[in-house]
Amino acid sequence: MAKELQDLTSVTTVDETNGTKTTVSGKGITTDGKVVVNNGKTGDEAKEFVTIDKGTDGSGTDKEYGKIGLDGKNGSNATITIDRGTKSLNDDVNIGVDPSQPVSETNKSATMDRITYTTTGPNKTVINHEVATLDDGFFLTTSKDVTDNKAVAKVKLNNTIKFTDGANTKVSTVESKDGVHELHIDVTGLPMTYTVSQTVVPMHQLAYPK
Repeated sequence: MAKELQDLTSVTTVDETNGTKTTVSGKGITTDGKVVVNNGKTGDEAKEFVTIDKGTDGSGTDKEYGKIGLDGKNGSNATITIDRGTKSLNDDVNIGVDPSQPVSETNKSATMDRITYTTTGPNKTVINHEVATLDDGFFLTTSKDVTDNKAVAKVKLNNTIKFTDGANTKVSTVESKDGVHELHIDVTGLPMTYTVSQTVVPMHQLAYPK
């Protein structure tokens, strides 16, 4: 018996309750069931800290996907997977309408493959989250850009926006404290107009000294 065990190249077990198979071999462990890391206890004290499992898309599909369940600190938990999420600033790193072809003029950008996770909210509602990357950010434009039909600037998360002095403006340094970053712009030497009354009267102009 010992000799037979020594010559084994793999061992396969079958769960009779659901038919899942688990195989242990020199190449590793494979299973069509769930891999669980627990606290080694049973009953009410049993906890599954990490689970590697598979999910299934909604009705009408037969596509399966991998997912990881994690129990975190202070009662937190989440289920992590990869999904087609929100587009990024870089269309060329996104998935095209035809996923098998690169993004181009004829295959427009559709979405971006992202790490996504779900948490449980009040009344066991499922809350969906998407993980941002350095391909994300925001769009920046000015009224002059709109007038000149200039495309909006794409500002990534690790980019810097620079404020510069103008003819009548002076930009302060940035003061940072407790996560708040503050600056101010001083304006000098600009003319000001005012109306004396509601009736039609000449406009008077004042100019601040330069």
